[in-house]
Amino acid sequence: MHANTILSRTAATLAACVIAVGLSGAAQAAVDFTGRYLTTDSMGKPMQIVLAPNGHAWGHLPGKYMKGSWAAGKRYAVIGWTTGWSTKLVKRGDHFKKFAYGPGHAPKGKPLSKAYAVKVQ
Repeated sequence: MHANTILSRTAATLAACVIAVGLSGAAQAAVDFTGRYLTTDSMGKPMQIVLAPNGHAWGHLPGKYMKGSWAAGKRYAVIGWTTGWSTKLVKRGDHFKKFAYGPGHAPKGKPLSKAYAVKVQ
């Protein structure tokens, strides 16, 4: 075998390992956020958020249901609701914080509201 072929195969194997480790880390982050959360909405009313393993999200406010999708980062999950609002759940030590962003605002920077969130499942 030529040295170039061996080096190419080694580089390809190393790249595959790096990608696999990266994907398993992302999958682990998503698993950490999957579940049901109790929190409050931007008006202080009770709110429930459910994050499914398949990336779907549901929200329930008194008399109102919401649907959306979510993705996880290292210590946060961002939910994009069909209403245009965004919610960011951030893990802080042993608890979660919920940040709400209005339509047209990226889920970063100063939120319109923030509250504690409790993971119940």
